[in-house]
Amino acid sequence: MKTLTRERTFSLAISLLLVLSLSVTTVGVTHEVSKEGSEFGSIQTAIDAANSGDIVQVREGTYKENLVINKNLTIRGAKPAKVKVAGSKEGHPIVKVGPSDVGVTIEGLILKDAKGVRCEERDKGVCPNGISTIGRPKLTVKSTVVEGNIYIRDSVSAEIIDSRVSGKEWSAIWVGDSADITITESFVSGATNGIRTADSAKLMIKNSELQENEYAVRIQNSTRATIQGNIVKSNDYGIWLGGLSWASIEGNDILKNAGPGIQLRDTAGGRVIDNTIRKNETGVEFYMLEALTVNLKGSGNDITDNDSNFENVPERIQSKLSSE
Repeated sequence: MKTLTRERTFSLAISLLLVLSLSVTTVGVTHEVSKEGSEFGSIQTAIDAANSGDIVQVREGTYKENLVINKNLTIRGAKPAKVKVAGSKEGHPIVKVGPSDVGVTIEGLILKDAKGVRCEERDKGVCPNGISTIGRPKLTVKSTVVEGNIYIRDSVSAEIIDSRVSGKEWSAIWVGDSADITITESFVSGATNGIRTADSAKLMIKNSELQENEYAVRIQNSTRATIQGNIVKSNDYGIWLGGLSWASIEGNDILKNAGPGIQLRDTAGGRVIDNTIRKNETGVEFYMLEALTVNLKGSGNDITDNDSNFENVPERIQSKLSSE
């Protein structure tokens, strides 16, 4: 019995040592980047040298380079709003992520001034965006300023948290194919389309502000979306639904838009619950005859004090949307 006990004790000890050794090997190393006096003088050099799970910490300054990330990494600004990365290659994104199934976090950076207006290789995600993705990575963008588009495609899964995103002339955030994105506590402004989706993408926008875009949210094709607890204000169009898209629009303040607060067209549908829709040119608008048979449900909305509260919306739907 004593021999068996010793053997069991020894086996447990070996197992514990193996677990501990594995834990040690999976802890990431932090690599420091600065303009002078650090391990690395450029961010891309640090990315290339890093192993999966490492952290690349970037000190204050402006770095003119285009980053390519295809491994599990965190790129973090040492001081928020003090680290700027500007593009140096014509037609390339400032940051390209993918195509492998990796987890990438970008935190505390300013991504600004991608060079050019034409894509170097559109099919490979090489366009002058702030961030461009391709393939199957999982991307987290946190406490970051992106001036010049975030492009999410393929089977990418993305989160944008506590960030500011502005467009050039197109979309501040574009989501297509079967990509899945969650945008939380962020500010999106200054684009033709603040957030635009296509294909069978999935979208969630929560507790964010969308202001001074032509279209704050433009949802097309077969997209499924949740839009909850946001401020949609001072755009030309507030929330626009088209194609076969469907959205849950709940608890938003949709205010002072120059056109409709919510517009549905084609065969789009959804549910509209507990929103404040006021001081827009039109509160809720159906556009094109197909929209008259759309599957739209809702209740508890404050749709008042618009130039026109409803446009081409059947009375039976008007009463449901405004009922408690």
